[in-house]
Amino acid sequence: MINLASTPFDDESFVKNYIDLISKKMTLPASKRLTIKHKLITLPNNVSLDNDFIEVILTNPFDNNNLKGLKGELFISGYLLLKDFLIKGKAYFDYVKRHSLVNVKNHEMKGIYRDLRDNSITPLIGLVNANLIDNAKKSNEKYWAFYDLILKELKLINVNFKEVFDYSFIDKETRYNIIQKINVPICPYCNRQYIETYKKDKQGEAIAQLDHFYNKSVFSLFSLTLANFIPSCAYCNTILKRDFLFPYKYPYVDESNDDVIFLINTESVKTVYHPSDISISLNKANSYYHQLSFFNAAEIYENHKQDVANLLTKSNLYNQNYKKSLEGILKETITDSQLRVMLFNTTIEDGVISATPLAKLTKDILFSKDIF
Repeated sequence: MINLASTPFDDESFVKNYIDLISKKMTLPASKRLTIKHKLITLPNNVSLDNDFIEVILTNPFDNNNLKGLKGELFISGYLLLKDFLIKGKAYFDYVKRHSLVNVKNHEMKGIYRDLRDNSITPLIGLVNANLIDNAKKSNEKYWAFYDLILKELKLINVNFKEVFDYSFIDKETRYNIIQKINVPICPYCNRQYIETYKKDKQGEAIAQLDHFYNKSVFSLFSLTLANFIPSCAYCNTILKRDFLFPYKYPYVDESNDDVIFLINTESVKTVYHPSDISISLNKANSYYHQLSFFNAAEIYENHKQDVANLLTKSNLYNQNYKKSLEGILKETITDSQLRVMLFNTTIEDGVISATPLAKLTKDILFSKDIF
């Protein structure tokens, strides 16, 4: 739901310490090469576990710039393509079935189609050789049987990686330091729950869970990857997201939080609103509407009708007359920005949205009222 500006790999000193800490716990083969088990997939049969490879895996293998010149570039690139295929399996299926770009507006879905059209993934996993495009048109079962085969193949590849990149290497203190370094006090998946850190008896404690954006049970190579860690609330992580293979929106992106998510409807314009006056729905035009639905955002945010009613009531006070009356009481000048903070307890900056519960809901409402 929320794009995050802060990342765990911005601080070079922290990253270096993390790499040193984890590297000391690793047990590598004497040859520093790992034999890769697979039967169908066109990937290298072994990988050099040199310092550069380990450093990229522990930090951010999702950035193509980090892979350039790396000995393991071919392997990681292929692994990432498999990851994309598995988490977007349903989307791939839909586009294979239609085999057309007609009426496709979502840029990510266009990318999925291009993967097929440009054959950037099909040679790797045998989609062309397996006549998957033709098979998918004829039989759903054949497509999903192939999908399951690829999933099993990746699990076979993961066998040895689980021993090298073992999540148990992250102890309680390291986990606390990672969550504190990312510094996201509100769950980015729901923008509702506090997920802060604190100390008790000089020991670091965290309310947050440390979610693996690409789950470690399927994508074991990323079990210790800093760029794969998302602090989140327990409900979003363990009840909703779990280990489902779903094309979630990656939150560490250089994008604003301007896209409208929430739509608010009222039966009439009122001075004072009540929850019964409010209807909350999701914006179906939002590129990630299906993810919002997956996280039950519409149903969960029904619990916030009182918050919306309060917000709409306060929005009636956002005018020059109210501002002047406050200035008379306080005996000082108030800016429009200060008035917005006094009334709505937030601003529209992305850093504030990611650090304030219900800030995205608030922003969407205030934008619809032309207050921002």
